[in-house]
Amino acid sequence: MPHSQSINETLSLFFLKMTQFEIRYGIGGGYNVKTTETIEADSLDSAEQIAYEAACEMFESYGVFHRQNPDYDYDSISEEDYQQEYNEELERWISYTAKGVE
Repeated sequence: MPHSQSINETLSLFFLKMTQFEIRYGIGGGYNVKTTETIEADSLDSAEQIAYEAACEMFESYGVFHRQNPDYDYDSISEEDYQQEYNEELERWISYTAKGVE
């Protein structure tokens, strides 16, 4: 007996067609680390989000914020102000792009 899919499964597969994208991400400054890889995503926006998240993970793994601010007084600043400074530093250091693979 052949395997049959429900109409919902068939429609899901049809509408969730994955496309290949080349993403590039990295951190700058003295690190100048860049990575390029090919991924599958359902849209360019999704591919860019994946690249952004990978760049953020790289930024965190290298400890860039803490190395750039070794004498940072964490006790004298609110969590909200800390997060704002961290995000500003993050945006200065990371880079990311995505484009469709032909």
